[in-house]
Amino acid sequence: MDGENLAAVVRENLAAARERGEGFDAAWSRALADLPLERPRRNAKAQRREIDSWGEALAWARPAFRRAYYREPVEGAEDAAAALAEAA
Repeated sequence: MDGENLAAVVRENLAAARERGEGFDAAWSRALADLPLERPRRNAKAQRREIDSWGEALAWARPAFRRAYYREPVEGAEDAAAALAEAA
């Protein structure tokens, strides 16, 4: 995971799912499941915090990803981008 932008990985997975004609909810679940996250070691608090931070940021940005998936107006996209940038 080291330094990898997980939001970019999610975007790529969602773009591929949209091309296949999948609905957003299924595509989102699959995109999150396919993230290259290592299982935190038992005492790896920093690693667990990083994974939790990414999870929170992606959950917060989910509505923006949904609007982008269905190509709806960009309302709030700046806030989502800022939140993900902070998590990176």
